Amino acid sequence: MKGAFHGKTYGSLSATWNKKYRDPFGPLLEGFDFAEYGDPRSLEQLVDDDTAAVLAEPIQGEGGIIVPPQDYFRQVREICDKKGVLMILDEIQTGLGRTGRMWASEHWGVVPDIMTVSKGLGGGIPIGAAVGRDEVIASLKGGEHTSTFAGNPLSCAAGSAALDFITKNDLPSQARRKGEMMKGGLAKIASAHKLVKEVRGMGLMLAMQTRVDIHSQILSAEQKGVIFAYSGRDTFRFLPALIIKEGEIARGLEVLEGVIGEEETNRL
Repeated sequence: MKGAFHGKTYGSLSATWNKKYRDPFGPLLEGFDFAEYGDPRSLEQLVDDDTAAVLAEPIQGEGGIIVPPQDYFRQVREICDKKGVLMILDEIQTGLGRTGRMWASEHWGVVPDIMTVSKGLGGGIPIGAAVGRDEVIASLKGGEHTSTFAGNPLSCAAGSAALDFITKNDLPSQARRKGEMMKGGLAKIASAHKLVKEVRGMGLMLAMQTRVDIHSQILSAEQKGVIFAYSGRDTFRFLPALIIKEGEIARGLEVLEGVIGEEETNRL
């Protein structure tokens, strides 16, 4: 999809849209076409008899926390089924409770043929997984898909412990509840400051797009003890730990409003 980010290794970089990541490492793998994210007609025009799969993030993370239209992924699923191609969802950033459901695809009632999982899976220890339908996984013969550190005992133990913690403490529900609080706070900031253009996202995967370059605001927030992520030059990106405390959310919102207010004052 246009706006997609899937990683910086050779294969995943080939599926990543942004030229700033791609161009320094070209030529990349051939055969990737990019559809307009959120537009099923754009996708359907590109899928043909030579298409192997459709790959997408349920919510575009690096692209700025872009949430698709409500019916989009149901339509993607229908296109894949009609054309006989695999539907692959990259849940590396959206999965494991981040959006308020265990998997973001659950918000739209779709099940992919293959799903990629990582980040929160290891609770801080590196691990990734590709999950698929039985017939998809069974199509691989022994030795066809290997990795030096695949099945690493330490990483797998960490992954098992992380999954136990996520389920026992119902972190998806925590993300949904805390995300509503945080998004409400962001909306209040947006309504009070003309520099803010839009607030968007689900659960604890949120963004606030401004009308200005936010570099100086991020540096100012760091000096006040809060680190904000970003997307592009104008968007704050919020991906806090799902166990974040409500007081920490309130403190982050307080600092955020302060640095935005400072920016507005400097522009008067």
